[in-house]
This record gives sequence, structure tokens and C-alpha cells, in this order.
Amino acid sequence: MESFNELQNCIRTAVKNDYDFLVSPRISLLELSENMTCLLTDGNNKYILQVNRLGYRTDTQLEGEFAWLRELNEEPGLKTARVYSGNNGSARQTFVSTHGTRYNYSLQEFLPGKKLRDLDGSLIIKQIALVGETAAKLHLQSIRRAENSPSLDTLRWDIDDIVSPTARWGYYKDYPGLTAEQCSVLEKTETVIRTELGKYGKKADRYGLIHADIHANNILINDGEPAVIDFDDCGYGWYLYDLGSAVSKFSYGLHEMLQSLVEGYEKYRRLTEADKQIIPTMVMLRRLARLGWLASHSENGVLEKEGDDYLMRTCRIADDYMRFASETLNVRA
Repeated sequence: MESFNELQNCIRTAVKNDYDFLVSPRISLLELSENMTCLLTDGNNKYILQVNRLGYRTDTQLEGEFAWLRELNEEPGLKTARVYSGNNGSARQTFVSTHGTRYNYSLQEFLPGKKLRDLDGSLIIKQIALVGETAAKLHLQSIRRAENSPSLDTLRWDIDDIVSPTARWGYYKDYPGLTAEQCSVLEKTETVIRTELGKYGKKADRYGLIHADIHANNILINDGEPAVIDFDDCGYGWYLYDLGSAVSKFSYGLHEMLQSLVEGYEKYRRLTEADKQIIPTMVMLRRLARLGWLASHSENGVLEKEGDDYLMRTCRIADDYMRFASETLNVRA
């Protein structure tokens, strides 16, 4: 993706052409990660403008995201960002850069609040219960829509999409500096994960449309109420993978966070014993996925900043998981 400085004139021209309700829009860069996220101000009104990363999803997959967001915004008790349609009636808009590259972009509602990760540490255990409540509401809507609506054309989050040499986010074995001992621990863990997910299966109450990237940076808290943002990875996967995602960036206090998360979730959707037993597997799966993500994003500074500690903690959590699998799941690794 080209830089904001390279794209801003093209974005400004596109916005003026595509949204008649804007009068004098001003655009500034908020964040450049997978997507380019900008703040658009027009008088006293604020919006989020998102330029999508190149090649990650097809046009129809992006439109599937927007279709789901429209449905979710009609759900009572759920808060997500509204996506505005342009003059052509579509939420997906495009522009071409001066280098001839075609980009998808969208204009979305500006939601007030603080990211969960930015809250005082003493509040996170309490607030993560709200994440569980929100995930349960998303899943209930997903289960209902599966009974009444056709599937969306969007991503899949099956095991090989998450953990394999062709994994969408990268493969944990490509993590730089991974020792033979660490690799052995994680390989054994992957084998158990695959076995347990195979037994758990993909029944309609276990597998469906999920956010796939709920975590502390994608939950906003405003006056104690959560809102979910960034549906860029949404697709079909195991519902409880969202719970693994919710705690994926935390390496400490994990037991307490999971307890709070599940308590919040069960306020709206009861979990079976099989569901509860698969949650540690989902947590471990997501940590392997994030190691792959760190390995494939060495250029953004996150790997250098937190990677080695995350790897060390992941190996320790893997040891705990293998003991759980042996003692509770009767797995012989």
C-alpha cells in the first residue's frame, strides 16, 4: 500500500465525488496497519474512512462484510460502526492512485470511546466480560441468519487457514529465532489442536459467521458499553475462536480473563460442556495464529517490541495446555 501522503489527494477527490452529503471534508491519518484508517471531519461531523489493504479479499467478500454490518446494526443491544452508502448506493467505493493502483475504501460511522487495551489494568478483567456478552450476541445473530439467509461470500477460518504453511496470517514455524525445542513443543500442540477440533466438529451451533479478530484493540468502551470495530477478517469459523481471539494479546492473568469472558458470554448464550472444554484449544490455536502474524509482520516493529516475550509465554501456555489435554481430554501426545 502506498503512503498516506501519496494517496491523500486521490482520497480527497474520491470522497468529494462519491458522497454528496459531505460539504468540506478534511482527512487525517489515524493508523496505518493492515488497512489505512483515517479521520474525516466535515464541519462538526466525524467519520472513519478506511482504505482496504490490497489483495486480502475480493470485492464481493468486502461487500459481504458490509452486508453483515448492516444486519448487525439492526440488532438490539449490539453496537458496530454504520457504513455509509455512496452516491451509487454501494458501501464499497474505489479510487485509483497516481501509480494506477485501484483501492477499495469505505466511509464509516465514528464511534466514541476508548479501546479496551487502553483502559486502566484494574478494569480490564471486568470489562472483558462485556466482550464476552458482545461475542455471544454476534453469534446468536449469526446462528439465526444461517437458518434464514444464504451464506455470504467471505473468508474461511478452517484449521489450515489458521495454522499451516499456507496460513492466511503466516505460519508460526516461520517465526525468526524459533529454537528446535520451542518448535517441538508447538508442533505437538498443533497436533493436539487438530485432533480436538476434528472431534468438536462443525455443527451449526459451533461453526458459522464470526468476527475472527475480536481483541482488546477492536473493542471500544464508551460509558461502560462496548462496540465492535474492524470486521476486516470476518468470515466462517468456529464461534468460540472469537473467545480465543479476545484474549490473544494477553499473556498474564489469562485464567481470570477467560473466566470473566465466559461469564459475560453465558449471560446471552449458554455453553455446553463440550464448548467449555474446547475453549483452551481455541486460545492455543489463536496464539499460534498470532505467532504467524508476528512472523509475517516483522517490518512494523511489533515483532521487535513484543515478539520474544509473546513466544516465550506462548510456549509456557502450550505446556499448560498439553497438561490440560492429558488430564482432562485424555490426550496422549
